[in-house]
Amino acid sequence: MADDETPARLKAKSTWLISQVAARSHGLLTERLAAAGARGYHYRLLAALAEFGPSRRRSASWPLRGSWNGPRTRPTGAATSSR
Repeated sequence: MADDETPARLKAKSTWLISQVAARSHGLLTERLAAAGARGYHYRLLAALAEFGPSRRRSASWPLRGSWNGPRTRPTGAATSSR
């Protein structure tokens, strides 16, 4: 949205201003990464590796198996609705 088309009440909202800054910074980041032949995924992956180091294969697949939250069943003796 062009600045002259933005209502004054909207421009005064901090949430709108923050979203405009986020959109602009995302565009700049995308341009710079593309110039280096990279994408956002590459940056996120390298940042995670730098902070946490390489993980074992077993722990890298935890979201796929669903074991992180246990089985998705109703606990034994759970109260049920009498509707």
